Amino acid sequence: MPRSGSKLARCLHWSYELVFSIYVALFVIGREASKERSKFFDWLAVPLVSFDHLLSHWRDGHLLFPRTDVKPELDFGVLCFFALILFVCLRLVSQSPLSRMLLDYIIVAVFVIGPFLTPVFEGRHLQANGEYEYSDAGHLHVFRWLQEAEVVLLLVLLYLYLSRFLKWPAKMPALLFAAHFAIWSLIIVGPDWWELRDQTFVYLLLPFGASLIWAISRRNKDGRTVP
Repeated sequence: MPRSGSKLARCLHWSYELVFSIYVALFVIGREASKERSKFFDWLAVPLVSFDHLLSHWRDGHLLFPRTDVKPELDFGVLCFFALILFVCLRLVSQSPLSRMLLDYIIVAVFVIGPFLTPVFEGRHLQANGEYEYSDAGHLHVFRWLQEAEVVLLLVLLYLYLSRFLKWPAKMPALLFAAHFAIWSLIIVGPDWWELRDQTFVYLLLPFGASLIWAISRRNKDGRTVP
């Protein structure tokens, strides 16, 4: 592969691993931070708080993560710390060809299963009495077994593509991901995507963007061309 092509492949690989790490960190920390006593969150917060107290002597006692009931600074710090841990682990695992291949399967599984594990966010709708009520009106309602079937089918198709059993053009994974996230956007946020834009970004747009980068990197790696 030419030197420029090698640089592009490396850049794409690092990009989707970074976005993947941020997505997983947002998904996990968002759930853990909402718990009253999350041991996982506390475990990640320990080194941050300890270093904060240690370095505060050089900042006139100013703490980056003050002890308060509302802790957005600590939530953000733990999120970044966890994302960094994930990214470093991905970089280390990617050094081995066998591990890199297994990592591809794991990342694809997370992209596909992620929306399935995401709760449906209720939008605020104006009622006849002039008051707003939170509901899932307008969302796509699909039987749970159909949701599971869609996830399993997409995983099987993508794994057959990765194993080269299916000789698809390079654009096919991107089209499958687009259809997958389009369906789940109707289920999760429905018509309230602007009101729920934070959730839309975290649970839909971020993993979709990462999956597209992954698909492009696969095309570059395999040398496949779009007909």
